[in-house]
Amino acid sequence: DFRGYIHLKTIPEADPALIAEAGRYADRLSVNIELPTDASLQTLAPEKQIVSIKQAMQTIYTGAQTVLNEPRAPRFAPAGQSTQMIVGADETDDSTILHGAEALYGNYKLRRVYYSAFSPIPNSPKSVPLAAPPLMREH
Repeated sequence: DFRGYIHLKTIPEADPALIAEAGRYADRLSVNIELPTDASLQTLAPEKQIVSIKQAMQTIYTGAQTVLNEPRAPRFAPAGQSTQMIVGADETDDSTILHGAEALYGNYKLRRVYYSAFSPIPNSPKSVPLAAPPLMREH
């Protein structure tokens, strides 16, 4: 009989039925937004699609809303949903980052947006900065 806390990270392309099942067991679900703007994602991680990220967030949101609206619905991620984004990988200013986070909180009822400072990787493509931003950007 497990009495711990499960925070499950899903991937954007996960089957909605699997996300629904995960929500029955996990306390919190998350899918990473990765970067603060659609343009950042297209430039720095073109293999990732904002549409599929937001679809996964919507699936989690819908599961949580179902529990609120249907008293007999099975439990679904009672600690809610969160996401994470990397900051400092491009010139996106703090105001834009915070407005984007505010939209995520409003649209998907997130419990938390986590911020991680960009950390350069040797031999990265030229589109990726060579220097790390100040760690203060995480806070």
